[in-house]
Amino acid sequence: MQCHGGSEMAPGYGPKTIFDPLFSWPRFVHNTRMGTDDQNSSCKQTDTIQDALDQKSLTAIKNNSRYKCITEDMVEGPNTFHHAVEMLNSRRIANWIRKQVAYDKYKYAIVGINLCKIEDLTKWLPPVALQVMTQEDTIPLSIKQSKDANQTKNLIADAWEKNRDNSLRVDQTYKDQIALIEKNKSINFEVELGPGQCSPRGANSEMIANTNITSTSNTTLNRYMQDSLLQSSSTNFGLYRFIFESRGINISDWPMQPTPGYTNEPDETLWKYLVMKESKNSPLSKTLAHCFNPKDIFNTTCDTARVCEKLQILSQYAFGPISPDDFPLSEAEKQ
Repeated sequence: MQCHGGSEMAPGYGPKTIFDPLFSWPRFVHNTRMGTDDQNSSCKQTDTIQDALDQKSLTAIKNNSRYKCITEDMVEGPNTFHHAVEMLNSRRIANWIRKQVAYDKYKYAIVGINLCKIEDLTKWLPPVALQVMTQEDTIPLSIKQSKDANQTKNLIADAWEKNRDNSLRVDQTYKDQIALIEKNKSINFEVELGPGQCSPRGANSEMIANTNITSTSNTTLNRYMQDSLLQSSSTNFGLYRFIFESRGINISDWPMQPTPGYTNEPDETLWKYLVMKESKNSPLSKTLAHCFNPKDIFNTTCDTARVCEKLQILSQYAFGPISPDDFPLSEAEKQ
């Protein structure tokens, strides 16, 4: 809910029901509401359709018995509801992760992905770990058969453009349906830019052209990040996928949706739940226990730079002794 909907009728972010007419969405919400600030004023024309959808949802929540579990504070503050669901999902994933093969060896890198904003996992995992991380079963052939970075960038840009076009088609459908519900009352809405698609056609190609999609020396890692970028405009999920799916462990059920996919990576509560389940004397717990209060799990209260340095060393040594040759300095680091 946090990133979707929103209007004066639904303060902050607008809840969207999924059991009533107008909605066919496999999650808790309908669509992204963006472009209502001055920088994206061209998207303000979407306000009318979003307000109508918000009103439809709020009416259903009050009148439909299916939503009796949704309390008034959830409607007035959807952020609270969103975070509650997100936290439950993070707990689910954390419990699952701890049961996986070699968790004690990979856990430092798993925690570091979100906390330390890792860009290159080859700096965290020694060769002995990377040599078994080679499976690419969940990566599409279009990525694996790409001849070079430019061809891969074209694939990603084309996928983003298709998503944009689909959004516009959805907007047109809802515009037509709302018009019928309003008894053919005219709605001042021009389908030009859809919610979440506030840039003109072609802007995606320019964006991806300036993105480094071969940022590591590991081809499999690069491919996981490229595919995640193609599917969700983010490379973070690619790092999680590399840790698990390159070893044959599928994580496509992580997002909060009933269909498999890689649309949204877990938030910071994931690594905190992992730390909370550690024994007090474990190196991971000793390094991070002071970084947050379990009663206020969304705030991080430590110097992450220093903590991440320790985590990286723990990750490197988790697989056994290492040598300087295992982690050679880059040209920038040498300087």
